[in-house]
Amino acid sequence: MMSTQSIILGIILLLLVFYYILKFKNNKFHENFEDNITIQKQKTPEGMGLPKEPSIYLEAYNKVDNNIPATLIFNLKIDPMRREIDLETGTEYKRLLIPLHIIKTLDNKYIGVFNDGKLYKKNDIHQDKLWIGPLNNSLYGSQEDGIGFRMIMLFPFNVNQERQIRMIGVGQDSKLYYKESEDIQSKWIESENQNNPSNADLIYLFCDYHQNKEKYYPLLYGITKEGKFVYKNLKGETPPNTIEIDQFLNLPFTSPKGAPDQNIKVLKVFWDRNGFMIGIGQDFKLYQKRGIDWINRPWETTPEMRGTNPGSNAQVIDMLMDSDARMLSLRFITNSKDPMILLQKQDQTHYLADHDDIESVGNNPRVFSDVKLSMFKTGLDWETYLSFEDPDEILYRSNNLQAIQQRSIMVNRLKLRQLCKSRNPMMNLEARNFNLEKAIKTKENRVEDLRKELDSLITPVTKQEPFYQGL
Repeated sequence: MMSTQSIILGIILLLLVFYYILKFKNNKFHENFEDNITIQKQKTPEGMGLPKEPSIYLEAYNKVDNNIPATLIFNLKIDPMRREIDLETGTEYKRLLIPLHIIKTLDNKYIGVFNDGKLYKKNDIHQDKLWIGPLNNSLYGSQEDGIGFRMIMLFPFNVNQERQIRMIGVGQDSKLYYKESEDIQSKWIESENQNNPSNADLIYLFCDYHQNKEKYYPLLYGITKEGKFVYKNLKGETPPNTIEIDQFLNLPFTSPKGAPDQNIKVLKVFWDRNGFMIGIGQDFKLYQKRGIDWINRPWETTPEMRGTNPGSNAQVIDMLMDSDARMLSLRFITNSKDPMILLQKQDQTHYLADHDDIESVGNNPRVFSDVKLSMFKTGLDWETYLSFEDPDEILYRSNNLQAIQQRSIMVNRLKLRQLCKSRNPMMNLEARNFNLEKAIKTKENRVEDLRKELDSLITPVTKQEPFYQGL
């Protein structure tokens, strides 16, 4: 029989194990949409809140509904217990970590930039209940008090004549940064150059969804702190399919030639399923360009076009296309006692459709591939860019396991794409599906028979009579 001392010692050991499990879990995993912690307003400690330099972001948060706490938005210091302290009163507050920007990677993962400026990951945004993180080297510099990020995206570079896909981003200091390797957990490098101050005047980065695909290399566009559209000027030269990273980063951001001023300022842009640019205005509402030519066309702001749509007054901080062509949203909820940001989904494909809980909206059959979903977010056409790649050359040129895994997925997709482009089903008998072709032909014949039958029933109307006559 065990002694009382052994039993007590065993209980203590179990409690210690349980304590460290909970501590590890709380420090490494954050799922913020289902957390019931109340968001409380409080004075932001000096040096931890709003950026001091003017920008359209600062203007937006000064104009926004006072029910939205600034502490949800900006990069504040958070201790390991996720507390904030009012330096004047000493009052402690618990605080939620909230994703403010989400991208989909080429290996079908989701990376979120949270309001602590750090990066977190989900494998499946629908099924996974937890965000994993923060990822290594999320901040530039010190991982305790370094520079956090406002947004991120993937972008192709040439490094010593070797093609690479790296993460780039805009810091909370409005500077352009890039990862030192293809590993998303490698260190950030600052791209600021004394001869190129335009790399330090940004709030957002994107590419042109409609850029010419011949010899495709994506032009990098940005939104400045003043709300202007700019791009990395290649000085009129058509680049090869890739460009050396140092050469690219030294190029200045300039305004597109002849582009008019925007009728409203936007904080972020992306594209809908039809290729129209969508923007998040300073009021955090969604706006759409009046045409495909997004550089020259104005934003649609007329009440006649917006007023009757259920989502016209919804306020969001970010949007992301889902596989069924309806968009996921990080939405402000301000009409409740405790304001919050929720991950929701639009119930229709229109950009002003209503937003509701993901579980209520559900998922329709897949419409877009994972690579296409990334294009809607950033405008970068990865399918066209990767079509210039040699699948046998790109797979093992990196010694990083994560980069190899991502590239293996890209290679498989690239080989499938090249197979589909080269295949001629009318000449290649092995590739033909005769049962499917027969079924399609039968349906076509049936449709033609129905059309003829309908035509035979239509007779000219020689005398106009009331439509209700004889009823």
